[in-house]
Amino acid sequence: MVHPGMHNRGAYQQSGGVPPRGVPPGGPRGAPAQRGRTGQTREMVLKQQQHRLLLLRHASKCMRKEGECQATHLCSQYKQLWQHIAKCKNQRCQTPHCVSSRYVLSHYHRCQDKTCAVCGP
Repeated sequence: MVHPGMHNRGAYQQSGGVPPRGVPPGGPRGAPAQRGRTGQTREMVLKQQQHRLLLLRHASKCMRKEGECQATHLCSQYKQLWQHIAKCKNQRCQTPHCVSSRYVLSHYHRCQDKTCAVCGP
């Protein structure tokens, strides 16, 4: 099942989740990346969000049975997460990755910024 708002953002997907060229690691708005822990933390969170989007997108489209997918060893886990997210409305859900996945998916669906470092073009 594909979420109705899950668009095919080809360039983002083809780049393996790397933000578009020219987008600073600290964010899409041209602000310089902060040095030290804050900059490293922001970059780490950005990469996690990109990776989460890619895994969820794959899980939403993969037709392989459990244990048969060769694309990622996390496919079965993210298929279960995808099904859970579709039903869950609990803002304090304790299911691993539920709240953060819903947050990044919500951002993805609402984002209008063509240079967004999370969503890509």
